[in-house]
Amino acid sequence: MPTDTMNPATAVTWGPFIQAAYDQFASDPGQSNLAAVKHMPAGYTLVRTIQMSDFFGTAQSLVFYGFVAVGGDPKTAVVALRGTATAVGMVR
Repeated sequence: MPTDTMNPATAVTWGPFIQAAYDQFASDPGQSNLAAVKHMPAGYTLVRTIQMSDFFGTAQSLVFYGFVAVGGDPKTAVVALRGTATAVGMVR
């Protein structure tokens, strides 16, 4: 079991990726497969979007949930998943 504790500086580093995923969804919820992510942190490139079907309700279309990006120094892969704004979003 890891003994490392959460480093606040690390959280600040990765937070913009999560914000970019949420901002992307909020700006165009109907778009699931993007060519670019708005507000992608500088120095990182989109590799793939993450799409899933909501399991709540009858609609089973794909929805944007996040992305995989690569970049930085040293080169790092980042998986960023958007958060939710409502209780209904958490159920989905």
